[in-house]
Amino acid sequence: MSANFTPLREISRLLRDGNYAPLIGNILVTVPLPWLLYWDFRRLGAKKAGALAMLLTLLIEPFQALIDLLYRFPANVIDVDDAILNASGCIIGIFAIYLCIFLKKSKKSKKNS
Repeated sequence: MSANFTPLREISRLLRDGNYAPLIGNILVTVPLPWLLYWDFRRLGAKKAGALAMLLTLLIEPFQALIDLLYRFPANVIDVDDAILNASGCIIGIFAIYLCIFLKKSKKSKKNS
């Protein structure tokens, strides 16, 4: 198992090398998560769906480490930068939820006036 626990080490290397695909991919993979949780579990509300999405996002890397330890399958790289990028994508998804809620409310208020 390979691990990087130094924040921004891998991100700065990828930026320096001009290799943006892993950065964009790690962000985009978690953007829909808060949205899906919000729409599937409306009773949670936007705040709780966002918090649950953030928790799930931050658990990805520890679960990779656990899988490596349990199955002795050292294919995963544990990287704090992946967690940072995944959390960034989750935050973008949370903002998208609030933007949609705001736009929906402003559309209703214009319609009623």
